[in-house]
Amino acid sequence: MAKVKNVSGEDRFVPWLAGRLVLAGAVIEVDDEQAWAFTEQASVWEPVDKAAQKAHDAGVAELKPPEEPGGNASREAWAAYVVTTGKATNDEIEDLSRDDIRDTYKAQTEA
Repeated sequence: MAKVKNVSGEDRFVPWLAGRLVLAGAVIEVDDEQAWAFTEQASVWEPVDKAAQKAHDAGVAELKPPEEPGGNASREAWAAYVVTTGKATNDEIEDLSRDDIRDTYKAQTEA
């Protein structure tokens, strides 16, 4: 069980816990799988133990956009980056080479 703390400064009724009242500053136990649902609300809940922190860190990592591959990365790496970031669909890049994908979707830098 992961532990999270109510840091909102006010008492909260929590629907996910059958409407349980959680007092301001109270620490509660939640399933590890639920910890991110709480801690993503940073101004309301914060992780208290390692299990909650691990779930929080994993959730934050999923929110970060993937890093752009290096120029000589494989076609598969460029395709995954473009699709994951929503710049194109697999169908749109199906017939493109690695260089075509890279040159079309690479982040533009100002000179």
